Amino acid sequence: MKSVLILGSDTRSFLSCVRSFGRKGFQVYVAECNDAITLKSKYIYENVDLGDFGNDHDEWCLNFAALIKKINFALILPVDDPSILKMRYYIKNCGEIPKLFLSDEKSEEILNDKELSYKLASILNIPVANTVIINQYKGLVEAIAVYGFPIVIKPHKSCASAESRKKDVVIIVENQDELKLYSGMIQEYLTKYGSLICQEFFAGVGCGVEVLAYHGRILLAFQHVRVHEPLKGGGSTSRKSVKLDERMYRDAERIVNELKYTGVLMVEFKFNENTNKYIFIETNARFWGSLPLAIQSGIDFPYSFYQMCVENKRKFDNQYQIGIYQHNFESDLFWKYSLLKNRKYLFCLKECIAEIIRELIRKEFIDEFAFDDIRVGYKVICLSVSSIYFKIKKKIICKFSHRIYSRPVSKISKQDKVLFVCYGNICRSAFAKLYRDSLTKDINSSKSAGYYYKAGRKMDSEIVEVIQNYDLATEQHKSQKIDISMINWADYVFCFDENNYFYLMDHYRKYRNKIYLLGSFDYTDKKTVFIEDPYEMDINEKGKIIERIANIVREWLI
Repeated sequence: MKSVLILGSDTRSFLSCVRSFGRKGFQVYVAECNDAITLKSKYIYENVDLGDFGNDHDEWCLNFAALIKKINFALILPVDDPSILKMRYYIKNCGEIPKLFLSDEKSEEILNDKELSYKLASILNIPVANTVIINQYKGLVEAIAVYGFPIVIKPHKSCASAESRKKDVVIIVENQDELKLYSGMIQEYLTKYGSLICQEFFAGVGCGVEVLAYHGRILLAFQHVRVHEPLKGGGSTSRKSVKLDERMYRDAERIVNELKYTGVLMVEFKFNENTNKYIFIETNARFWGSLPLAIQSGIDFPYSFYQMCVENKRKFDNQYQIGIYQHNFESDLFWKYSLLKNRKYLFCLKECIAEIIRELIRKEFIDEFAFDDIRVGYKVICLSVSSIYFKIKKKIICKFSHRIYSRPVSKISKQDKVLFVCYGNICRSAFAKLYRDSLTKDINSSKSAGYYYKAGRKMDSEIVEVIQNYDLATEQHKSQKIDISMINWADYVFCFDENNYFYLMDHYRKYRNKIYLLGSFDYTDKKTVFIEDPYEMDINEKGKIIERIANIVREWLI
């Protein structure tokens, strides 16, 4: 039986690739997947733990080398940006990877950099929005004076490095108030990339032309149009298969031909039905979020990619069904919720009824749901219901958090043994322990831990950058997983957010009298006692979280 290794983590493109190869009889190994939904797929033969790349590049590479030596994979397929960048890193530092078929690195650099792809589109006479490149905040103010609001602000790339934990998203600024709100993120992007792309807003609906190409020739092509998409940009929550638009297809073909491109590619456009005009938006030199729709409509890009690369197939049947709808269950649920919040009740009802009718006549499908892989769908429903429940619960709790969670306690002394607990033990609890140690001059009066399954991780690199002025021994920190001995040792257990609190109460309820939320000591913030996880926040927000923790520790815990 042939084996394939798929690297990435997503319930759309990644899960689609897993199912595509699983249905063809491959043994599907996966790596780098932390998605609880996808890991429920019956088509996953084994989930391989390669370690934490961000924590230790060398260990990750050694584990990867051992894996590809042990198993003779028919294909190695990285399906998201971080995984592709890890493959690039391995090739550069460790050598070639058998059965890995990446696109040309120069082409990939152009296609994944928005400024370079706009320049290429302009050279090829593909319509683009009015664009200016700025290298300082003042340039943005000048661009707004020319283009007005709304204005679109784009970072050069969605993923800057293999260690990236979140995408650098496009920002659509509607007015001056929003400009102030996004100023921190804009400054962060300017620092990271040196410049930003500002564009005049173009009203329209998102369209994607998806292709499989070989040496500049398109072998397969598919087109979708977005049906539901976030008002502020981002991936669509619902989409529909449509006939290839000849103009957009020719533009995609020009790009593929100019770069002599080999691989999969999605070329995104925005189309205005009233004017019949469109503009080029961006390119993705990898599998894309709307991949489930293409497969459902009849174009199996993952397996076709395998046939092209491994079996040297060059001719494919390009017939697919038009008018097929597909949506992501949870994100589309919250899209409808946003309609209700904005009091668009009739529109929401209309969309729900239309979806039900299409499902009954087998024209509407859900990304995660498949009758031959039902455990994934069941997990989606459970997590979605849980997510909605916790969102509602969080709203109520946040409003009354000081009354619910604040309990009177005298100021803690240096001699008291304190345990700090958060999720991963690489941000909040790690800092709180190190900072208290520096104030008490006693490393034995504090401990920190988390309940993330993996221990031994270093502190988050951005948190280390934020706290460098505190002069703490961050390099010595290794994350720990909480256990009963730590709870017994501590006089006080401090956690940070409601998830931490619920976890401790569920697992260590008999010790509830020593469990506190650290934020309940912060009398300067009357809004909430919760100190949110800064892991995926921008560096400015991380700084605010750290400052809040430091103030509480300094005032109350020594």
